[in-house]
Amino acid sequence: MKILTLILSLYCTVSGQLVINHNNTRLPTNTLEIKNMFKIHYAHTSHGYQIVRGLFELEKSPTYNVNITAGALSFEENALCILDGQSNGETYILPEKYWSGEAGLNLTRNTLNTYRAINISEWAWCVQLDTWGASYITVYLNNMSALEDEFPNVTFIYMTGNAQATGSEGFNRYLRNQQIRNYCIAHKKILFDFEDLDSWWFNPSTNLWEQATTSYNGVTFPVEHPQFYGYSQGGHATLESCVQKAKAYWNMLAILYDSSLPVNIVNFDYILNENKITLIWNTSTEVNNAGFEIYKSLDNKDFTLLSSYKDNDGLMGGNFSDKHYYSFADKINNNTWYRLYSVSYNGEVEQCGHLAVEFIKPNIYPNPFRNYVNIEISEPYRVYIYDILGRNMGKIDKQEKWGESVSNGIYFYQTILNDKIINSGKIIKIK
Repeated sequence: MKILTLILSLYCTVSGQLVINHNNTRLPTNTLEIKNMFKIHYAHTSHGYQIVRGLFELEKSPTYNVNITAGALSFEENALCILDGQSNGETYILPEKYWSGEAGLNLTRNTLNTYRAINISEWAWCVQLDTWGASYITVYLNNMSALEDEFPNVTFIYMTGNAQATGSEGFNRYLRNQQIRNYCIAHKKILFDFEDLDSWWFNPSTNLWEQATTSYNGVTFPVEHPQFYGYSQGGHATLESCVQKAKAYWNMLAILYDSSLPVNIVNFDYILNENKITLIWNTSTEVNNAGFEIYKSLDNKDFTLLSSYKDNDGLMGGNFSDKHYYSFADKINNNTWYRLYSVSYNGEVEQCGHLAVEFIKPNIYPNPFRNYVNIEISEPYRVYIYDILGRNMGKIDKQEKWGESVSNGIYFYQTILNDKIINSGKIIKIK
């Protein structure tokens, strides 16, 4: 098995369609609108339960509250409501109980007709792709497409299968997943790439993504990352693997929610360096968008206008069907909140982004230092230290003396929270 490392990125879209993979594991912070908009039908067997298990784990924070009910759809307020299985009460849903054959299709039709509020439907693979041929996958793709035509108000999510099998079965699984992936890209479908999420793991020690691969007959392909080996923790995987998929699921819903707006924000994020913050966002489409306005608050209650397209050409919008990129720089020295609004040509205002920026800096003293430097940081933040060549020189979790064994020179630190750089700076050792 080989492990490939990759620097973290954020979102992955291809030619207008959506592919959800390991690049989509950042949780949205504002979920109330998502919960209000979507009512979900999710059919699966044991491997697909990994998403459910991960959603339950994330639910420890009320922001990600879910109501997952077997065979029925709840309408609980402030919860992501999911019908688990089919409306006849069955929850272990093989292909013949969702998309394979007329009987399976009828079970799905009955669920969608019984609960007309459902606007997302999906089915997850078990191990069928280890042995099934291309013709079976063509039936899956054709029948999913037929359901889309039959229920135009429902968004159907396609899925690849897990990445656990190796050898000849693993290679067959890889080929069938690639068949699904290619179809979704070519036909502008929405794909939840389960195989990709199985094979990539974010290493907190290096701040890099690692992909596990294996080979068969000279062909290298993805395989489940060893960090996720844990058959009994949730749907044949570790809890960490389940949570990674659940994060991607929430991320997918956030993107789908944004795509329903006249201005489709692909992401709204920031880069923080010392006391300077750069807000960054990009759009995939804009319809009658005069431009953007940015509001700022120091208490998350009272927001004041910071900048507007009316006096900042960099915030002007338009009518676009391709990606457009925007940025705005500001200075901060405390916890700060930002709201992003789009304004249409006729004056309609739509909030399309909200960011909470935690301004947490480690206590580093003395700096510069001669023998050692004290570094203090509160949990759950971590401080990583690098030399001028980018080599990792240490990690600080709480409080530590650092630097006794390093050479004189300049070092760089990064404060990290949830895989994101909160701030950075220099540490200098002198003679």
